[in-house]
Amino acid sequence: MTSEIEEPKSTGGVVARGVAISGATNIFLRFLDIAIAVLLLRWLSIFEFGVYRLSLAAYDFATGFFLSGIENVVVSDVSGALLKEPRAAKNLFTVYVVFLGFVAVGIAAVFFWGGNFLASRFPGIEAYTSIVAFLFLLSPLETAYKLKFQIFLDFGWSSAFRVLRDVSRLLSLGGFFFFFSFGVQQALWSLVFAVGFPILIALIGYRRESLLAIPAPSEARQAIRNLFLRHGKWAILDDFAANTGKNIRPFIIRLFAGTEAVAIFSVAQNLMVYTISVFPMREVLTPVLPRMADDPARLAGQIARAAKYTAAAYVLLGLAGAVAAPVIVNLLFPQYVPSLPLYYILILGLPWLGYRSVMLPVFYALKHQDALFFLTAFRLAVVTVLGVILVYLFGVWGAALEVLILNIILTPAFSKALARILPSWHQPISNLFTIDGADRVAYAEVKRHIGIKIRRLWS
Repeated sequence: MTSEIEEPKSTGGVVARGVAISGATNIFLRFLDIAIAVLLLRWLSIFEFGVYRLSLAAYDFATGFFLSGIENVVVSDVSGALLKEPRAAKNLFTVYVVFLGFVAVGIAAVFFWGGNFLASRFPGIEAYTSIVAFLFLLSPLETAYKLKFQIFLDFGWSSAFRVLRDVSRLLSLGGFFFFFSFGVQQALWSLVFAVGFPILIALIGYRRESLLAIPAPSEARQAIRNLFLRHGKWAILDDFAANTGKNIRPFIIRLFAGTEAVAIFSVAQNLMVYTISVFPMREVLTPVLPRMADDPARLAGQIARAAKYTAAAYVLLGLAGAVAAPVIVNLLFPQYVPSLPLYYILILGLPWLGYRSVMLPVFYALKHQDALFFLTAFRLAVVTVLGVILVYLFGVWGAALEVLILNIILTPAFSKALARILPSWHQPISNLFTIDGADRVAYAEVKRHIGIKIRRLWS
């Protein structure tokens, strides 16, 4: 059995490896996602796709009760403590997984019986809610494995897990269409199969040291206090506010612009997600930064460097997306060409989004989720007020404008909050447009590693 977590010898090397593996995987996943999107958009009418997206929005909203914001607390705290306090780290992980299990059973029951209750008023709704109930039952196992991959820095397994999910979904979609029938129900069932198959493979093949333990009552109480009553409580509130802000937008669009507008905006948003997923800096930094939380000067330097490179990478990704998106949309689903102008508005916010994405893991590494919650509450207020006004005035175009304005105004707020909790951090705007000695050293190191990999491939 593989040993427990090890201290990385080179933070830069770990981050570079994580970004390389995750980024390459995300590129491959984008092809799979495009194939899945093409099937859904071709096999579902615009109205059906709108219903499908609303079903997923209801699912995403209900997952707020999983308190998924604590996931970052678990990854950060367990990653930072596993070397020094392995028992406490495992107790924390175990308590969260057990909590997920209890909540999953409760929410699944609500969706199953709630759908039957609403069926008299909304005929057919029970068919969708009962399928979504199965997603909740699988969610604890899926989350447990994803967190474990992050904690152990197993980027390969994390990538394989996601690839298996998309491949199994693509195969299940094709199976439904060719051998049975296809509609919203089958689209949701394919998602259930996609979640379940990677879990089965991980149960069979993943052999890392277990992070589960049987805590004593006093240890369980301590883990519960850390998760839900100390800095964890701010993560709960932050996640609820973030989840509400994310999932309220489709319903605002539905209210003022119609179900078809939900589908059109969802396509533009998905194109945006595909664009930024090529450079997954945030997910790599979340388990890495806690390992240097005791060295503020080093942490500040790493953040400043990462923010600079990520903002630049997002600009390049935006330019590439602007060229590729019209080709993809016109070739694969031309009925969604109206989503392209919305996408172009969204990518204007990429530099701010990239710069800010590096800051988010720092609040967890330093256990300052309270500051992050107030920032997220501010975001929720902006999404609600600005979203209603702009969508009411400009229809679905207003939703894209709201996202762009939100990205711009949130960035200085995050920057000021980070400076308060990490005084050694300082990032003048001029630094974003200059190349210094550290940049040249980093470039030389990356070039050296690429050269080594190429020589190994040819040897």
